[in-house]
Amino acid sequence: MIFYIRRYFSALRTHQKWLILAVVPLVMYLAFAALRDDQFIVTQDFSYAGEIPVAATSNPVGTLTLDALLRDQDQLFLDSFALMQVQRKLELMQEGGALPAEHELRRLVHTTLGLTQEADAILRLSYQGQDAELGKTLVDFYTERLMKRVVDGWSRSQSPANLTFM
Repeated sequence: MIFYIRRYFSALRTHQKWLILAVVPLVMYLAFAALRDDQFIVTQDFSYAGEIPVAATSNPVGTLTLDALLRDQDQLFLDSFALMQVQRKLELMQEGGALPAEHELRRLVHTTLGLTQEADAILRLSYQGQDAELGKTLVDFYTERLMKRVVDGWSRSQSPANLTFM
C-alpha cells in the first residue's frame, strides 16, 4: 500500500498542474460537509382499508375520519395531553440533559412531524430533524398514540349500535 501512496505523490509532483484538480474537490467536499447540518428521517408506514374512525380528543364520544385527521394533523400531534406525555417520556430518557420547554416542544413537534398519505391505503408518519434518537422516540410515541386512537374510534363508532338500556 505504501508503494501506491508513494507512486501517487510522485505523480502529483511530476504533474503539479493537476494538483489543483485533485485537491480542490476534496477541500470543497470537506468544507460543505462541515457547514451542512445533518438531517435524519425516521418513518413509520401504516396500511389500512376502508373508512377508519379515529377517536376525537375534544369529544369523549366523538370520532373523526382518517381524512379529517390528515387535513388537521394538529389534532394528533399538538394535543395537550399527548405533549405532556411526550415531555414526561423525554424526561425519563434524558438524564440531566437540556429538555425543550413546553412551548419549544410544541414548536418542535409541529415542525418536524408529519402524517401523509403515500398511496391509496398507506399512511406515513415521519420525523425529519437533526436528532435521530428524538425522532425515533417521537415516531414510536405517536405511532402508539395513533393506534390507540384508531382502536378507541372503532369502539366508539360500534358502541351506540350495540348499546341497550334496561
